[in-house]
Amino acid sequence: MTKKRDFWRRAVAALVALLVGAAWLWLGWGGESPVGLRQLLAAQPPGVGLDAAQRLERMDWRRSVLLDARGGLRVQGLLRQHFDELYAGSRGRAESELREQLERRLQRELDEPQRLAVLQLWDQYLSLRHYNWRIEVDLQRIDTWELALEERHAVREQLLGAAWAEAFYGDEERRLRAWVAERKAEARPS
Repeated sequence: MTKKRDFWRRAVAALVALLVGAAWLWLGWGGESPVGLRQLLAAQPPGVGLDAAQRLERMDWRRSVLLDARGGLRVQGLLRQHFDELYAGSRGRAESELREQLERRLQRELDEPQRLAVLQLWDQYLSLRHYNWRIEVDLQRIDTWELALEERHAVREQLLGAAWAEAFYGDEERRLRAWVAERKAEARPS
């Protein structure tokens, strides 16, 4: 009962904070604001509405593709963000066409070994996106979440390698595991 009361207390506090913040922006209590609430709410994140070619042009691959001491790709999650953004802008375009666009852009910015490494990682990323998962998540059954997460973790490591899987998906997996553990703890009889 106490957990439920604490939940509602926090929810009400968050709602009040949100309303006060919105009123602050709307009424300009903090002095002149360069952005009003309406403009803030109407604003879209960078890249929304852009197609793949436009997204590719916005990406700074020289700064994103970091190298390790041996000249190979430094393992980092920023490449996944680029891949996600590029994939989101594909709008039904053939993946071979998307890969060709990516390759042309990388030719302008990267040396051949780095370009080939990024393209190989892109191909692995696409393999993962198209993987035929065996375990389906039933939103009503928390045990299916755990099983699906374990399957996804194993396949990510298999397709990307352990280091890239951690860089691309590690934070998400840890947050989801913690969330699942919380739900399981709440479901246990007291």
